[in-house]
Amino acid sequence: MSEAEIYHYLDGTMSMEMHYVDGKPHREDGPAEIGYHKDGSVSVESYYRNGILHREDGPAIIEYDRDGGVIEEKWFTDDNEFTPSPEQVAAYRNRSKAACIVDGGMGN
Repeated sequence: MSEAEIYHYLDGTMSMEMHYVDGKPHREDGPAEIGYHKDGSVSVESYYRNGILHREDGPAIIEYDRDGGVIEEKWFTDDNEFTPSPEQVAAYRNRSKAACIVDGGMGN
């Protein structure tokens, strides 16, 4: 069973959303964990499969500054961090650019 939990800062703004399946962080169509800065901008996206960090087509953890710029990316498969090949990075960047064009330049 799929469920989501939303957490808030003391002032009521959303601080985090977590998606679970069977009590474990998991989401098929996006990050299972999304953290937010107090101004509402995304601070971190983390991809989980069955409770472990995992993403096959890009970084499993992406940290953002308040302006949406990427601070750091960490790549994981099956909870093991690895250094991606230049080809993997290029393929991810190309997909991200294509998504940005489809979204009218509004996507990350």
